[in-house]
Amino acid sequence: MPLKRTQGFSDDPSRPRVVEKYGCVVIEVQDWIDGISQRAWQRDRKQIFGPDSEPYVLEAVYKFSVDAGDNREL
Repeated sequence: MPLKRTQGFSDDPSRPRVVEKYGCVVIEVQDWIDGISQRAWQRDRKQIFGPDSEPYVLEAVYKFSVDAGDNREL
């Protein structure tokens, strides 16, 4: 699977910009990116959990597609 133009080893021609066989893509879900560092956003209750916290619940929807055409534009 090709990587986007902004990903991979563009400065090393010996390393192709693809997810290699047995490689993987990881999706990390976060509440608000950098929310843990921005105290003014008041996201602590959504990002820091402990024994007395409400149960953590995550709902997410992902839609993927693959363009079988020209992948040079990825």
